[in-house]
Amino acid sequence: LILVPAVYAAEVILFSILGPIGDAFTGGGNSALHTAVQSSLSQVAFDGGALANIWVLGALRRGGTLRDIGLRSFRWWWVPAAVVIAWITVQISGRLEVISQNLLPSATNTQCSEVQSAYPSGYIWLAAIVVCVIVPFSEEIIFRGFIYGWARRALPVPAALLLAGAIFGVAHAVTLLFIPLLAVGIILCLVYQLSKSVIPGMVVHGLFNVVGLIGYLVIHPIC
Repeated sequence: LILVPAVYAAEVILFSILGPIGDAFTGGGNSALHTAVQSSLSQVAFDGGALANIWVLGALRRGGTLRDIGLRSFRWWWVPAAVVIAWITVQISGRLEVISQNLLPSATNTQCSEVQSAYPSGYIWLAAIVVCVIVPFSEEIIFRGFIYGWARRALPVPAALLLAGAIFGVAHAVTLLFIPLLAVGIILCLVYQLSKSVIPGMVVHGLFNVVGLIGYLVIHPIC
C-alpha cells in the first residue's frame, strides 16, 4: 500500500529530471529517436523509483540488505537451466494467451501496440537494452525479491506464489495478458524459491522478453 503511490511519485520526480536530458540529447530533430529515448527514460524512471522506494522501505526502515531482496550467489547450473525454463515459459504463456483470447474475444494486446509506438523502426537496439536488460533486472528485484519475499514470510508458499503472480499480472495492466503473466509470475517466483537468488530469474525474464520483443518489433504482428 505504501509502495504503489510512492513509486509513481518517485517516477514523476525522476522523469522530470531525465526527460529534459533526453530532449537535450535528441535535439528535437529526429522524432523517432526522441520517442524511443523518452520511452526508455520513462521506463528507467519507473524502475528507478520502484527500486529507490524498496531501498527506503527495506534498507532504511528495516535494516535489510541486498541478500534480503534476493541478490545472492547461486549454483552455476541455474544458468543453462534458465535457458530451458525461459523456453518452457514462452510455450506456456503463448498457449495461455490463446485461451485468454478465446475467453475475451474483444480484448486486444495493448502491450504490443505500446511497444511498437514507443520504439519506432530502427531503434530495436534501444528497446532491447530497456526491455531485455533493465526491466528484468528491476522487476525481479521488485516482484520476486521484494513482493514475493514479503508474501512468502506472511503466507504459505502456494498462496504467496499465487498472490505475487497475480500482482505481477495486474501490474502490467493488459487484460488479455493477465492469465499468461500470472503464470509467468508464478514460474519466476518458483525459480527464486528454488534457487534462493533473483539472478536466475533475471536470465529467464530477459530471454522471455527477447522472444516477445522479436515478435513485436521484428515479426511485426497485427496488434
